[in-house]
Amino acid sequence: MKKTAIAILLVLTLAFSLCACGSKEKVKEYNSKEDFAELGLSLNAPQGAEGQKYAVVESSANGEDINIAQISYTYNGISCILRSANVAEHNISGFDENKAQSEEQYDLNIEGFSSQIRIMQIDGKYVAIWTLGDYSYSLCAETEDTLAATSCAMDAANANVPATGAPTTQAAQSNPSEQSPAAQTSQAAY
Repeated sequence: MKKTAIAILLVLTLAFSLCACGSKEKVKEYNSKEDFAELGLSLNAPQGAEGQKYAVVESSANGEDINIAQISYTYNGISCILRSANVAEHNISGFDENKAQSEEQYDLNIEGFSSQIRIMQIDGKYVAIWTLGDYSYSLCAETEDTLAATSCAMDAANANVPATGAPTTQAAQSNPSEQSPAAQTSQAAY
């Protein structure tokens, strides 16, 4: 029984790490989000998330080694991988943005922080990237529903607002002319 549980855990860890598609990334499992503090990282799954698994991903950004906090969880029935690093304006998702089949952009305004949240469909998953202050975030959601992916990303952003008060998120789709060439316009509203 114990060997079966360990085998299942290893398979799940491999599956979650493949979502990020980072072949040069090293993943180290942790027991809780408090373990991230030793590395100067902080990350919270949204309230209602289930089955949290914690890890730190060793990667590189602009030629520098970085540590990325990662939480894998299920939220509203959707498998998600949430990431954060103290590197502003960097895609830490592990996905190549140039492979996006579609993209939507939303204004993200949380407790005095303004940013753009980009939600792209890449390799059959939805990948959201955004920054808050000096931190970059990403969310990989395994769903075919753009509204569900947007909701997961907004809730993840709210769960990680810097401690300046009660989090609230307002989102509005940006002008389609501001979207990248890979973007497809959608009338979806959050």
